[in-house]
Amino acid sequence: TRIVESIVVSQPIFKVWPQVRNWLNADLYSDHVKTTEILEGKSSDTVGCSKRVVWSTGQEYVYRLIELSDQQYVLAFEAIQSNPPLGFTAMLTTISLKRVTLVSDQPGDHAQHTLVTWETDFSADVTPQITKEFNTLTRNVLFSMRKKFASMK
Repeated sequence: TRIVESIVVSQPIFKVWPQVRNWLNADLYSDHVKTTEILEGKSSDTVGCSKRVVWSTGQEYVYRLIELSDQQYVLAFEAIQSNPPLGFTAMLTTISLKRVTLVSDQPGDHAQHTLVTWETDFSADVTPQITKEFNTLTRNVLFSMRKKFASMK
């Protein structure tokens, strides 16, 4: 089962990517994340590092970074632990950025916008209720991201 949500933010990709790439950046998800911390003493940009996230709902997850591409503007992570326990076997999330190539017929207008796509793949044992909850959470996080980027100069 897969959920996919995307949003256009009014900032160029070179301003958006450093914020998304900083995997410890709780400010990016400020409305929905209480705390984040990198575990095991690794850097937050080291593939294989783990991050504990406490969400505003009180749920606590540990994620492992499995891909970080500065060329493709992609960050991917998997859930490896949760409290309360996950209601499914596996979850893989990919956040990708793309330059928006056409916004209007004004020259250069496209350079100021970025498409942010958030995809989450679940194991087959995920329930429709959990999928719905994650879809809502994903949308809320993307709206928070857009709001944050809209306030950037």
